[in-house]
Amino acid sequence: MKRLACLPLSLAFSLFISVGACSKSDTDEEPAADPVQDKAILNTFVDDVVLDTYQDLATRSASLHDAVTTLVATPTEENFQAARNAWAATRVPWEQSESFLFGPVDTYGYDPALDSWPLDHAGLDAAIAAYNNVDVDTVDPSLKGFHAIEFILFGYDKGKTLANLTSPEKNYLQALTANHKSVTARILQAWKEGLDNNTPFAISLKAAGDSGNDLYPSTAAAIEEMVEGMVGIADEVANNKIAQPFDQQDPNLVESQFSFNSLEDFQNNIHSIRHVWQGSKSGKAADASLSARVQALDPDLNAAVEAAIDASLAALKAIPDPFRNSIVDAAARPKILAAQLAIRELQELLDTKVRAVLAP
Repeated sequence: MKRLACLPLSLAFSLFISVGACSKSDTDEEPAADPVQDKAILNTFVDDVVLDTYQDLATRSASLHDAVTTLVATPTEENFQAARNAWAATRVPWEQSESFLFGPVDTYGYDPALDSWPLDHAGLDAAIAAYNNVDVDTVDPSLKGFHAIEFILFGYDKGKTLANLTSPEKNYLQALTANHKSVTARILQAWKEGLDNNTPFAISLKAAGDSGNDLYPSTAAAIEEMVEGMVGIADEVANNKIAQPFDQQDPNLVESQFSFNSLEDFQNNIHSIRHVWQGSKSGKAADASLSARVQALDPDLNAAVEAAIDASLAALKAIPDPFRNSIVDAAARPKILAAQLAIRELQELLDTKVRAVLAP
């Protein structure tokens, strides 16, 4: 995910300004930052959002590999559909993680390893034909991960059938899903236990502001990472995932086009923002969350963010499926533009008003 450069952000959460509120007098004192509350927010975010999401991802990836193994051993229509369903199910937690792709996913290059786009079709055909049980970890990212698996299972226009699933494709598919399972397990391990003798990233994030924490020298730096992640994925959806294929009128640029899963992807990216914002995946804000903090400072702003998330989801749901067809459909154009506008408004709200309220 492309990151935006961000302004310096501190989580003092002072009461000197809130959207729509009157200015305070020069004699009013600003409350000090509260690292204890900041740490509570970080703990909840890590335990209830990040680790829960990556555990779900690793579990579903393992199930995807199992489904493909079953399909290869017993190639029935039922098993073929089960493998397709397992791919779509695994896609959910990954897309819901895209507002926090910092840390191990970034450091170890796990994002391109799992989700490189666009797919190199010619290269994939060659890789399938030449595959001889090599370690898929060494394969170029454009030839593995979600979209290589997707193409083999779904094909162009979701037209793949069991009858034209070849033996070389089955062999490569099994290797791809084994690698996918391995990578998602490593992501979880890097967060929970640490890799290469490094401190578990969950501990580094929770220990923000502690002496010797060069990664997060203050709790404000860690909260900044959370806010930047939300801003970044909103920008990615509106101005890349939607805009690039829509502006160029090119269905080949639409991510997850083979499975017709694109709009589901986009909605799960917005759900990812809500999870970070609320410190919860339940749909209700946790007591220790960015939402709860802003609610205490500026209830109108918290309500505005929630409304903007709802509006973004509703606008995406209004676009006719599949998205690859809608981008070249004049009748769908107003709905696509409306979705971009809604998501950009959410991005702007997070990037400006939320930053202002959270700034010291």
